[in-house]
Amino acid sequence: MGSVWKVVLSFVLILMLTAVGMMITAANADTAAAGDYMEEVSAVIRESNYNEKVIDQCKKEAMENGYEVQVQVYERQAYGQCSYAKVILRYPYRLLVFQSEVWKKKERII
Repeated sequence: MGSVWKVVLSFVLILMLTAVGMMITAANADTAAAGDYMEEVSAVIRESNYNEKVIDQCKKEAMENGYEVQVQVYERQAYGQCSYAKVILRYPYRLLVFQSEVWKKKERII
């Protein structure tokens, strides 16, 4: 009788570990997708020469995709027409088993 409980307990533990592993994999997929989106947004903003309309469009698209984008454009007057921007992307990091959602952020200077 004792071996039956050991088998059942082992099976339950294996199921729990599998669920946690799947949760971690899904959360890492969210992080990878956010990184890819950050690359795309950064390239579009840089190629548009930091155009305000393009930045607003990127913010709107980010909201549609479940992200938040903040862009701060800086001008370097000492070097002529050189600009750069700081892009902050906030994305949800979901832990489905615990039914929690934490917002994380990625930052990049372009």
